Amino acid sequence: MKPLHHGLTRHLLRASFTLLVASAAACDTDPDNDDSGSVDLDGGVTPEPDGANNSPDGGDQDGGDQDAGDDPDAPECLLRDCEELAPECLDERTLRTFTGARLDAEACNCSYAEVSATDVPCGDGELCREGACVDRCLGVMCNNDEAPFCGPGERIFAVVDSCNSLTGQCEQTTVRVECAEEGKVCDSGTCVGECVIDANCDLPLNRCDGTTAIRFVGTPRCDVVEARCEGIQTVLEDCAAEGKACVQGSCVAPDSCDEVNCSAVEVCVDGVCVDPCLGQECPAEHCAEDGLSVIEHASEGVCVLSGGEARCDYAGIEVIEEVECDSGRLESCVDNGAGPECNIPGE
Repeated sequence: MKPLHHGLTRHLLRASFTLLVASAAACDTDPDNDDSGSVDLDGGVTPEPDGANNSPDGGDQDGGDQDAGDDPDAPECLLRDCEELAPECLDERTLRTFTGARLDAEACNCSYAEVSATDVPCGDGELCREGACVDRCLGVMCNNDEAPFCGPGERIFAVVDSCNSLTGQCEQTTVRVECAEEGKVCDSGTCVGECVIDANCDLPLNRCDGTTAIRFVGTPRCDVVEARCEGIQTVLEDCAAEGKACVQGSCVAPDSCDEVNCSAVEVCVDGVCVDPCLGQECPAEHCAEDGLSVIEHASEGVCVLSGGEARCDYAGIEVIEEVECDSGRLESCVDNGAGPECNIPGE
């Protein structure tokens, strides 16, 4: 049998410990401070179950998953874009382009395993060079060593050396400019005003406007500043008022030519001997006599009288070019004042 005082002492100690714990719990004023857990009567503290929120702010201590693009600590490779493969030339007429580059996050690099290729033909006049379609004439230098010069009939001739975009080769073509169509003359390969020197100025040919004779008189000269001919006066005469007819700018009586003898280069018109070649032009470019081609000579022809009519003679003059009209389309050469050309009749 144990002594009585020993058992009493054990009960008093347990009661004192219980009161001490209860007093400590009552003094804790922080409602969120529940880390103490439950008190074991034997003096121990029961821990909270797993999964309880033990972080100071009530959140998950692990922080959860974060997107690589928003994470400043993510590897640099995950924060960039992958560039496509550079285009390349499959051949001189075909450009190959690529698409499908992607970022491999696991390997942290760009992957080109799924890249697809597209072949694009270069356009007309283009070649594929260094991954791009470029003009065939790019970098081609053509030299034009022949300066423009004046040809017959106040024409400018120039040889132009230029690159043909379809072949990429330099080709020479002859360009012709008709200064006379602009009322100008040719000087040193350039169309200038009516004149450059006095020799460029002539009296216009007398002519008829119905029964009115138009004559030109005076001493022509060139105003070199204005490049214009001056010193020419015009005289008008009404032939009908005198009972006469107008022939080549002169009023003549309508007499018979029976007793009129003219020279070998003249014909009689209304009793007056006239030169049919007066005012007749024989251009270097003209229609052939059969009307089936356009002929260009090195110089102008000469007007001659044949059978009482004026015609142009090109004997001994070099032929530069002859272009035949298309007989299959029934074309023929005509000259309507703007130069000879092959046309279909009626057009």
